[in-house]
Amino acid sequence: MSDDPSGRPAPRDPEGGDDATRDVPSVLVLAGGRAARLGGRKAERDVGGVRLLDRVLAVARTLSDDVILLAGERALPAPGVRRVADWPGVGGPLGGLGAGLEAARHAWCVLLPCDLPQASSDVVGALLARRRAGCRAVIVRDASGWQPFHALYSRTLLPDLRSAVADGERSLVRWLARLDGIASVDASELRALDPELNFLEDIDTRDDLERAERRLAVASRSRPAPRQGPAR
Repeated sequence: MSDDPSGRPAPRDPEGGDDATRDVPSVLVLAGGRAARLGGRKAERDVGGVRLLDRVLAVARTLSDDVILLAGERALPAPGVRRVADWPGVGGPLGGLGAGLEAARHAWCVLLPCDLPQASSDVVGALLARRRAGCRAVIVRDASGWQPFHALYSRTLLPDLRSAVADGERSLVRWLARLDGIASVDASELRALDPELNFLEDIDTRDDLERAERRLAVASRSRPAPRQGPAR
């Protein structure tokens, strides 16, 4: 039997020791925003010569065998991922998160918007390690508050999310403030993995695009050169 209206078997307890795949999350990629300040079609903007969506999908594919694209009504080329429609009539990220949690094949989901050009699989690994019994979400917090993207959500949140949406809630941050079972990770604890916390830097404006280009150029120059093979 299933407690999921989609008819899929309920996911196993992510804390259960008999689940060999409990550290494999599904990845929900949000790409349905209007991006009015960028002139629309944010997901298809190039940063460092690579489409924003492709940058995030590349990270998603290193994390999971279950990558779900939530692009609303947009027709975005993205081979090899599942496409899922947002909850009808639910605008903003809550409609995408709810639909993604319903469709996910794993008990935990990473929520990644398409406008995080430096999303980090290392940071996701650190968040996965912070799950504890009774935990239903793992979210980074910095001086400005919750950072609900680049975060982990358990499918056990679905009943709460459905109820909140039915009551008219449309704000992801406001919904989180009502929940229990959230593991908070201070952003400063992640500087060993990302000293500048670039994984949190999203793109909303043309200025953001230019800053991202500069950061990626610096990161590219700082990478070690490939090792040469022995001389013959």
